[in-house]
Amino acid sequence: MTSTSNRSSQALVLTAIIALSLNLRPAVNGLGSLVPEIRVALNLSGAASGALTALPVVCFAFLGLIAPSLASKWGPHKVIVGAISAMVIGQLVRSLIPQTFFLFLGSFIALAGLALTNVLMPGMVRRHFPDRIPTITAVYTTCLAIGAASSSAFTPTLEKALGGDWQLGLGMWAVVAVIALIPWLFLVFGSTLPTTTVHPTKVPLQRLTRSPLAWGMAFYFGLQSMQAYVLIGWLSQILVDEGMTIERAGFMLGIYAAVGIPLSAALPLLLRRKGSIPVLVVSFAVSFIIAYTGLLVAPADVAWLWALLLGFGSGSFPLALTLVALRARTPDGVVALSAFSQCVGYLMAGLGPITFGVLHDITGSWTVPIVTMMVVVGITAGCGLYVARPKMLEDQLGL
Repeated sequence: MTSTSNRSSQALVLTAIIALSLNLRPAVNGLGSLVPEIRVALNLSGAASGALTALPVVCFAFLGLIAPSLASKWGPHKVIVGAISAMVIGQLVRSLIPQTFFLFLGSFIALAGLALTNVLMPGMVRRHFPDRIPTITAVYTTCLAIGAASSSAFTPTLEKALGGDWQLGLGMWAVVAVIALIPWLFLVFGSTLPTTTVHPTKVPLQRLTRSPLAWGMAFYFGLQSMQAYVLIGWLSQILVDEGMTIERAGFMLGIYAAVGIPLSAALPLLLRRKGSIPVLVVSFAVSFIIAYTGLLVAPADVAWLWALLLGFGSGSFPLALTLVALRARTPDGVVALSAFSQCVGYLMAGLGPITFGVLHDITGSWTVPIVTMMVVVGITAGCGLYVARPKMLEDQLGL
């Protein structure tokens, strides 16, 4: 009977993780696919649009820091319920009140919820599936990629099909978030789960400032995230400026995001080969360079090819998450390295969309912004090759 109860509890937890994973990107990617329409409707400048697309990484950088303390006080499951509720409320606010201030306010509220779940989700996997971490992590990242691809590709199309405008396009994802909230409510109020005693980490975040590995991970995570948020925020606009319809441009953004689905699922298998990490780092970088070159030379002619290559290059995201787990021996070390990498990295990544938009405003062209991102790709590859070396955080910290 106990075994059956445990299996039922684990099935409920897995359902909750999948539902939440599918909701970790629509609030960001759905917005990105509608930026051209929102810019016109609200008369946003390039800098304001860049600030809007940079808001996710800024929230992830700062607000994620409070997740451990909130989880310690209230428990991680209750914090996640509150975080999903914030996602619902924020998405409703920005879609129901078509004003610039409420667009930013609603986005901030929704992204605050996302920031908390970003930090707590890996802990949920470790807490409930300690013997199946690679498998459940693959499920988690694959579902995340599915949510990202779906929201990027279908938000403009569904908006038009339902006869609405950008407000409906953003607001419909709040309904999906409500669905994700249901299993977490069951976990908190209707399920008996084993309790665990929360204890302070043995690897304080401030000590990581003395670790070259931690800084290398932060730069690798941050710079690859910069690529992602620039593309989410600006790829549609680049293609629309080349004469593509917003629906087709959104579909190209969806292709870019969809490539992450099989990549996330296959990455654990690819990493089993000895010496595969440096090869993957370089392969992802080369794919980015080729795609950016294509956007400069023939952006709209074979946009699907550039979207595919950009998507393959973005395999650096699940690789970065995997490297965080591989570069520390202890769970506390992994948590500390993850928190440091995400907070520092996302703060760094937040500069990307703003800089991209400002460079376009200054030059009146996409050439300088795209070339700048190509330079960033090279730096990212260098950081990736450094953290690919087999070294451990605890060794550098003398633990």
